[in-house]
Amino acid sequence: MATQNPNEAVVTYHPIASKIGSDILHQGGNAFDAFVAATAAEYVLGEGVTSLGGPLGALLYDAKTKSAVFLDAGFNQPLNPLQKWDPQSPQAGAAVLVPGAVAGLEAISMKYGRLPFKKVLEPAIKLAETGFPLNKLYAALIANAEYGKVLKQSRYGSRTYFKNGKPLAEGDLLKLPEVAQFLKNISQHGSKYVYKGKWAKECLSAVNAQGGHLRQKDFLSYKANWQSPWKISYRNVDIYSPRTKGGLNTLLSLKVLEHADLRKYQEHFSSSTDALEIMTRVQDEVSDVPELNEYAKLNDDKFLASVFSQSQLDGIWDKVQKKRLTPVSGGSGTHSYHIVVIDSEGNAVTGTNTIESFPWGKGIFVEGIPLTAAGTLPFGTKPGMRIQNPLSMQVGIRNNSLLFASGAFSASLIPASFEFVVNIVDYGLSASEAVNRPRFGDQAWDIYTMKPLGGHWLDSRIDQNIVDALAKKGMKFIQKGYIDTGLGAVAIVNEDGKVDGAIAPLSSVGFTPGFNH
Repeated sequence: MATQNPNEAVVTYHPIASKIGSDILHQGGNAFDAFVAATAAEYVLGEGVTSLGGPLGALLYDAKTKSAVFLDAGFNQPLNPLQKWDPQSPQAGAAVLVPGAVAGLEAISMKYGRLPFKKVLEPAIKLAETGFPLNKLYAALIANAEYGKVLKQSRYGSRTYFKNGKPLAEGDLLKLPEVAQFLKNISQHGSKYVYKGKWAKECLSAVNAQGGHLRQKDFLSYKANWQSPWKISYRNVDIYSPRTKGGLNTLLSLKVLEHADLRKYQEHFSSSTDALEIMTRVQDEVSDVPELNEYAKLNDDKFLASVFSQSQLDGIWDKVQKKRLTPVSGGSGTHSYHIVVIDSEGNAVTGTNTIESFPWGKGIFVEGIPLTAAGTLPFGTKPGMRIQNPLSMQVGIRNNSLLFASGAFSASLIPASFEFVVNIVDYGLSASEAVNRPRFGDQAWDIYTMKPLGGHWLDSRIDQNIVDALAKKGMKFIQKGYIDTGLGAVAIVNEDGKVDGAIAPLSSVGFTPGFNH
């Protein structure tokens, strides 16, 4: 986090992006300008795990109108039904979806920004031109045998990320002139350059040359959507969340959790057998609610009201209670980054930028922009339709004032979002504590085979006695090997108006220390 004012925060996973966002605030921009600038910078800095050829989702809170809105700039399923991934006959081009990131950035800037779109893109352009030293993670991903192979599939990847055939190392300067030029074209022509201009034509050519079936109409028909978020009251805090599978899961989990008083256990849920069981079982039961998977109904207010009806909440809680008394016996993760910005006026943005596939996708680059390979995932969306959005991000309002903004990503983004809010509202933790306390993750799967392991990922710091006690009640947790308890960002406005921000440590995802893999 980098700030020049204690009453504001720009929380990102890259210090350079945080500083860029903070500088924009200092130059007279608002939270929305800073978010666009920091996100553009993170697209430059991101270690292949995010892309301007990917999707974008952001929840915005306008302090002046005291209202929230969600920007859905997610992927569109291509119009041609032939543009579909077939694992029996894999074609790299068939895994590419219609991107939304550029349309999303422009939409936020034009509708809510104070500074010109061109100006907020300038720092990212300069960063791509002058370059930046590779961090440890970036160097490790380039050197990784699998991702290195992906990069070497294209001439661009080979000459950009390797020198004399060897991968760039930590500390080496990485310049991205093609990306700088791409951003310049956007700053001059707007999103038309991507959806109606030269880039769209080059993208069609590159994708279809590798077995894809994209059409010009896929790009011409794309637009970022503005949606009214769903709002609930949780322990006297109004919480906004997008009408996505992830956002609604988090809200429903919170409403069910209102049946329990976590404070009576006197310890954080990571140190209490009973509280951890309640949290995990609530999340499990909510995830089994079939309505959350009915994408077409997520914008139907009457339908959603029934999902949040008291009888539904009571019914889910009854299932949790029964399983607490009676022993009972995922899919692949995505790669992303999350940014939270709060300015001194009380405006807030919490949003996820991503490639939604493994780093650099299938190695197809268009003007330096890696295309996603997210089409390998079974979205089940009809041609031309917006793909179901799994993202989860929240804004909390207490006594008509902004309390927090948060969001999560990775395979465990839904439980992490839930736990971040509980840490803030129920336990009153600081931003740093909220993201650093041990957490449970989603249903675990083997990173090599992608097969489910029959239990939840769990932070290895949680005491073995708690794990053993819950095992006797039929609950299984995975604490060794590859663990994913979620990543994300949190910013909290304290009573004195000062803003406290923090990111969940990267160690929340990866192999546990000392594990031989």
